[in-house]
Amino acid sequence: MANVAQGNVLGVDGSPIENLRVFVYRRDNGALLGSDLTDASGNFSVNTGVFSGDVFAIYRAAVDSEGDPLWSSVKLFLTCSGADGSTTFTDISPVGATVTRVDTTVSTAQNKFYSGSGLFNGGKRLSVPNLSLTLPFSIETHIYPITSNPLGLFDTAPSAGGTIRNYNSGQIEKQGGTAITFNPPAGEWSWVQLIFKEVSGNLHCDYIRNGSLVTTGQIGSGLSFTQGANFVIGGINNGGDGSLNAYISEFRVTNAARSASNPVAAQLLDTVATDFSPLKNDLVRRFPTEVV
Repeated sequence: MANVAQGNVLGVDGSPIENLRVFVYRRDNGALLGSDLTDASGNFSVNTGVFSGDVFAIYRAAVDSEGDPLWSSVKLFLTCSGADGSTTFTDISPVGATVTRVDTTVSTAQNKFYSGSGLFNGGKRLSVPNLSLTLPFSIETHIYPITSNPLGLFDTAPSAGGTIRNYNSGQIEKQGGTAITFNPPAGEWSWVQLIFKEVSGNLHCDYIRNGSLVTTGQIGSGLSFTQGANFVIGGINNGGDGSLNAYISEFRVTNAARSASNPVAAQLLDTVATDFSPLKNDLVRRFPTEVV
């Protein structure tokens, strides 16, 4: 008989959480064994094949409105995962945007949650059609910079004035305005959140790293900013003015203000009712489970 990893997911009020995607991985090497959606009672069951050792489960907290009240406002969500060398990047947000790839591939040299992460270097980038963002909005990702002070994480309007972008090494700016520091360190994973919002009639940005506010400041006079035909990840002016040199795992854009303390506005309990609230600052939650 096949081995099975199974469990039950409940909210902080004790009610079951339905339609939550649960991924089960081997603890010894991180290999993905399978996944399942929780049913109406919050139950999941994953056949692990011949494997019967220790595993851990990842509960995706932003699969749908059950896990994320802002899910309908998510404009882009890329896991950037897959087999080494994979060229498939799929938007799992409600938009389901078409993702255009320029040389970017999945690499297993660095992993955060999944098998592999997106490798962006040497002009490699992704683009999606205009996201039609309005203030406030949030750009979030797990990033592993290969070099310090990254450049080219995103560009809302390549080759246009008034774009919001990661331009110049270690800066977030509105073109023609001012800039704030953006400095996730090289050689390690950082969970970064960039919250763009109005403050006193002007465009401001909060830069949050691993749950702590690093800096906040005005990046533009007034509230206008430019969005081009495409939103680009991995380069400025389609790579003409600099390219990202980093690995990315999970890239999410939400047309709402996230926060350091409540990135998905959902708090989960594991199967033995251990309270993990307040929710940590990841897009996913990881809890131990067992194979039976």
